[in-house]
Amino acid sequence: MPDRIITARVSLADRLFQMQDLPCKSREVSLAVTSLQAGRMLLGSVALAMGATNPYPQADNPASKEIAPSADVPPTSPLLKETDPIAAVKELRLLLDGDIKGLVALRRELWARHYGSIEEMLFDRALTELILAKQWLGEQLAVLAGHPLVKAPVKEPLGSKPAASVKVPKDSKPIPAAKVNPPTPAAEPITPEAPAPGAGQQSSETPAAAPATPAA
Repeated sequence: MPDRIITARVSLADRLFQMQDLPCKSREVSLAVTSLQAGRMLLGSVALAMGATNPYPQADNPASKEIAPSADVPPTSPLLKETDPIAAVKELRLLLDGDIKGLVALRRELWARHYGSIEEMLFDRALTELILAKQWLGEQLAVLAGHPLVKAPVKEPLGSKPAASVKVPKDSKPIPAAKVNPPTPAAEPITPEAPAPGAGQQSSETPAAAPATPAA
């Protein structure tokens, strides 16, 4: 039973190589690749849960330097037939749609009744990721057509952006200008007056005081 899951992983490896062959590169294509990788990896977990041999026995051993090559990868992958960007994306969506339909049929065969096993939940998650990958390619078609839902922001040169204007409410009153007192003139320095001639000297016309007489 895991062999059919492994076959689906090989087919999805073809889709990954074909996505690299797309003549257009964008955020949408990168997200489609990420979803496709996630779906393929989850199918690997489904195969392990169903009894497949682990192709990476040393992946959780820190003491080992071994890194096994990616499993379930075909020796060669067919290239896309279309070279026009729009036609190439549509061709890849068609191929991916066939993979999804094959997995849906396999799910109905393996789990006719829902019983909540771990492999069933992983399979459903993988199927969701593959559907997302196809939808991201649909977003890429919108980009190629010139009407994407999300446009890349236009970067303005540094210093070219005008200063943001401050909106003033209609009912606001202008703020009166602050009153500024005129500067106080500096005080003139006080020059000491020159003493009058003879000031501080005893006048020659005034008799000197008699000396005090001692008491008897």
